Amino acid sequence: MKQGCAALALFALLASPARAADKPWRVDLGHYFAGADAEAADRKLLDAKLVQMRQLRAHLGASPAALLSALSLHEAILASYGRHDAYLVLRCRSDRTDGSFCADDDALAAAVDAETAELTNAAAALPPGTLARFLEREPRLRPYRFFLAEAQRKRVHLLPAAQETLLSGLVSDVTGWQDDLYEAALDDADMGSVATPHGTLDVRRQRNLIAVDPDQAVRREGYEKRLAGFVSVRGRAAFALTHLARAGNDLAKAYGFANAPDRAYFAMSLDPSDVRATIARAETLGELQKRFERLRAAEVEHAFALKEAGPWDMSVPLTPIANLSPSDAVAQLRKALSPLGAWYGDAFDALADPANGRLDLVPGGALHRGTGGFSVGFAGAPSALFLGAFDGAYKDMSVMAHEGGHAVHRALMAAHGVRPLYSNGPHFLFESFAEFNELVLADAMSAGASDAATRRYYDERFLAIKGLDFLAGAEDAALEQEVYDGVLAGKIASADDIDALNLSIAQRFSIWPARVPALKASWEGTALAFEDPFYDVNYLYASMLALEYYELYRQRPQWFLPRYRALLEGGFDDTPRNLLKTHLGIALDGTALLDDAARVVDARLRRLEMPLP
Repeated sequence: MKQGCAALALFALLASPARAADKPWRVDLGHYFAGADAEAADRKLLDAKLVQMRQLRAHLGASPAALLSALSLHEAILASYGRHDAYLVLRCRSDRTDGSFCADDDALAAAVDAETAELTNAAAALPPGTLARFLEREPRLRPYRFFLAEAQRKRVHLLPAAQETLLSGLVSDVTGWQDDLYEAALDDADMGSVATPHGTLDVRRQRNLIAVDPDQAVRREGYEKRLAGFVSVRGRAAFALTHLARAGNDLAKAYGFANAPDRAYFAMSLDPSDVRATIARAETLGELQKRFERLRAAEVEHAFALKEAGPWDMSVPLTPIANLSPSDAVAQLRKALSPLGAWYGDAFDALADPANGRLDLVPGGALHRGTGGFSVGFAGAPSALFLGAFDGAYKDMSVMAHEGGHAVHRALMAAHGVRPLYSNGPHFLFESFAEFNELVLADAMSAGASDAATRRYYDERFLAIKGLDFLAGAEDAALEQEVYDGVLAGKIASADDIDALNLSIAQRFSIWPARVPALKASWEGTALAFEDPFYDVNYLYASMLALEYYELYRQRPQWFLPRYRALLEGGFDDTPRNLLKTHLGIALDGTALLDDAARVVDARLRRLEMPLP
């Protein structure tokens, strides 16, 4: 039914930006260090541990005691790094112009990553028979059995020591500058702002609020200005991406892989041929996303009496939905997650309680502040949640559910004594737990809605934000994979080449590229392709797994929840295949996981496509 002027006025009021009375919430950095001087002084001790590790690594195979000493020191390094990384990244993202925290964190991460890689290589170089004897003779090595087995798995791609040392020393120089160039280009991009009756909205920082504005002109202007900002840096972005692909492929071949994608998939504990087949199969399911887009477009056109909807209309509610204050959002999220049990709810409460200083949130964002969300935390370093900007739109709350899920997971592992060595694992498994939270939130908000229109909005958010994310992940993964393959084959060399490739792939998943030609440049907004190559493929697997968890949770909660709890609290001390199979009976290989995800989404789409009574 068409909304009248009074309803639209109410809609505009409810969609207004965060109020000045919404105070920032800040992480207490004293959880990590008393101040910058204390952190810098302690970092020198960490540097000394890294030097000591180089000495121990040279004698790794001398005896079981030597191996044990190196592995124990490695865990101490990881625990110390967790505290430093938390402090430095929080200072960096709070204000990128304040001091050298960003550069210091990058340098420290590179040093620790190099130490971890070199220790792994040294463990991989141990003769299997020697390693078996060490494990038999020294019981204290047994907790490290999985780490050592993973190192040995990489033995086939091990290089001679001198070559390994040379390449590891060059990695940051050959692959570390492209993201800096991309970020610098984005900093130069003027995305501007959009004037509305309820305030001026910053396109870069307040994207979520613009997307739910009741005025299509506002939504469209914000969407197009953001896209134009990306287009303005296309030359530098293409230069960075093609050179990153060339360097990545060259490194992969040096390590015995055919290309960089295959090397990345192997590092994720996945079979490269299986990943490529899964991406290709997901591309055939793009009609699911197109069905959702057609459904939303028709609804928006009807509700707002529009001549034609566009991609800028995919998030706007069809009925007034109030933006929430940070406190109200936390309360809603706590209520949504309560059915998981006190074991989870209490951990979330501890994270979100302002008195505990573990949540960093600024309504509306701030100049030079990071715009995204992330979590920090490790064994011995309390987990914390950072949200760059918060305006109270549903998408903001969903980000809080996702990133808060990471922080809670980190806290659960620390509370249950997970070793630093096993506090991180394959990112697709890590991301699946956070995506599950978003699905739980959407359905809880739907169940608690007071009217059919609001309920339908949250049912659609279930699909739009994470239910269809396996297709979004497949689209991004397909593009990145084909860029690298194309650079290797000499077919991709310019922004025009990438535009054409992106358009071809996007049309398999969406109705909008055919209607909005400028979307061929949307690849310039895929920041992870520059920051963390091949991370996007994690969302393909994470979304499929999250949908699988959700169906088990919905159908067999008493069976699912204790097993899910054990999975979260136990860390990553086995392969993802074994963890999923042992705890939840989920098979990671084959087509069943993707088929199940498609089936769940199809069923939900069918319900939404039914005529309203």
